[in-house]
Amino acid sequence: MNTDKQDRFCDKMSSHMMRRTAITTLLILGMPEHLVRKISGHSHTSSSFNRYVHYAQAYIDREIDKIHRVLEEY
Repeated sequence: MNTDKQDRFCDKMSSHMMRRTAITTLLILGMPEHLVRKISGHSHTSSSFNRYVHYAQAYIDREIDKIHRVLEEY
């Protein structure tokens, strides 16, 4: 009988980490910031909202590349 307990991935996640992931994902998928703030309970004047937004550098690089391609067309 195997007595080793395997932790599930979700058991290793904090609610703060999941909240940050949800907020960032909604923004990346194009949901307007004012709606993400409403869903997450942040007011439009809340400065703490930005602490929850964490863009990966790879995502930032891809977005910059998109802009460069558009500018090259002109």
